[in-house]
Amino acid sequence: MKRNRPSPVAFARRARRAAFTLIELLVVIAVIALLMSILMPCLQRVRRQGKAMACQANLGQWGILYATYAADNDGFLPSRYNRDHFDWVAAYWRSGSATWQTSPHSPEAQLTTLKGVFCCPMATKLAYINLEHGYNAGGTFLAWSEWINTRDHAPLLAHWSGSYGPNMQAYSWWGDRSDPSVAATHRFVWMTSTVKNAAAVPVFLDSIWCFVDLYSDKSPPPDCDAIPTRILKHPNVACDSVCINRHNGGINSLFMDWSVRKAGLKELWTLKWWPEYNITGPWTQRGGVKPEDWPHWMRNFRDY
Repeated sequence: MKRNRPSPVAFARRARRAAFTLIELLVVIAVIALLMSILMPCLQRVRRQGKAMACQANLGQWGILYATYAADNDGFLPSRYNRDHFDWVAAYWRSGSATWQTSPHSPEAQLTTLKGVFCCPMATKLAYINLEHGYNAGGTFLAWSEWINTRDHAPLLAHWSGSYGPNMQAYSWWGDRSDPSVAATHRFVWMTSTVKNAAAVPVFLDSIWCFVDLYSDKSPPPDCDAIPTRILKHPNVACDSVCINRHNGGINSLFMDWSVRKAGLKELWTLKWWPEYNITGPWTQRGGVKPEDWPHWMRNFRDY
């Protein structure tokens, strides 16, 4: 038997009843938009947390390198000067992160910022893309860079970049360790890793500069974060290089016990940067700092 087919008019009516109305489509789009607005911040937060963990893993690798060096050298930290008189904490920091070139006009592909353990995943892009000669500071989410002559007698140049910096007061003094001047210098630097409260001694940390010098407990905090709109060619205040909101109110740091953790920005003034550093200075709660004394961008961060 032949089945009765619906008339075109009846078929059109059924199709209209099965289709979405304009209001229903708008409701669905609104629900999707609402879900996206809820999920996107969560996804971004998870992504930042993942990068923070990768940053700590990088610093952990540097901790292994420092610990291995100290174990092989009677507890002494890497020398500030190596045999070629590079004026930085560890020869492997500079020589390991340098991209050696014979000319500053090398292919652009070779002048990109270094990946891996030399850059925090939150700050891999160079602040100064043109790689000007000399020191070029980075930013909260930007890497610093440098072009420098490595030999006075040869036209060899090094491109050096990263987004970490060593504590310039955590190194062993170069020269004869039996020299009395070495003992005198020991008052101002951590020459060995065998120290009390090593978990409070920063060694290697997030930075917009290729080194960190926090000599004075009176160094004031920067007026604003080192966001891309505020790139310092040469940081004038030591704490400017590390007081950056790179990891949700803090920075990651490797400490002298070779542990890695996030240090709060206000906590920086309570860390033991060198043997006689005052951890109860004017920018600590014990030193009498008040909430209104901090710059506006830091007032909501945890107090120490």
